[in-house]
Amino acid sequence: MGKIKLFFAIMLTIALMVGLPYMFEFVGWIGGMKEKSWLILFIVGCGLVAKDLVNDTANGEFLFHKSGYDNCLITFAALLTALSLQITSETDLFPGLAEFTPLSIIPSRVGQISVLLLLSFTASMGTAKIIQRIEEGKAVERGLSSLTSTIVGLIMFSIYVLMLISRG
Repeated sequence: MGKIKLFFAIMLTIALMVGLPYMFEFVGWIGGMKEKSWLILFIVGCGLVAKDLVNDTANGEFLFHKSGYDNCLITFAALLTALSLQITSETDLFPGLAEFTPLSIIPSRVGQISVLLLLSFTASMGTAKIIQRIEEGKAVERGLSSLTSTIVGLIMFSIYVLMLISRG
């Protein structure tokens, strides 16, 4: 069962990493994808698959709930870096974020990144709570809780990938 879970996790990672940005483009949340956006998606997708393989090796099995939490923390750290770089920069480092419709109501780039940072922190805390409830045996439905954690983590990471693609 362990290798089947790992295979499913890898397929879910690939589907969301490739699918979400194109879905966001389709619904009009972002402008057209740049010419080499697929390369960013491929490299980041490979990195997440490698992370899943390392986690599987470290834990002896793939744990969906911990994978989602890991992705939220990776996104949080990356957004902290993006925020600190944007604050210290004289130019807009993420001009494509202006096209990301859900953030367009926030006038400053620092404000937009700050909102994403707060969102990733909230997601990190939520997925941490899921892990806690599962490990204490309090999760009503372990499978659903694990899947929820995984999907939240991948969505958060996909939002960061959108920032990378929006780099210009």
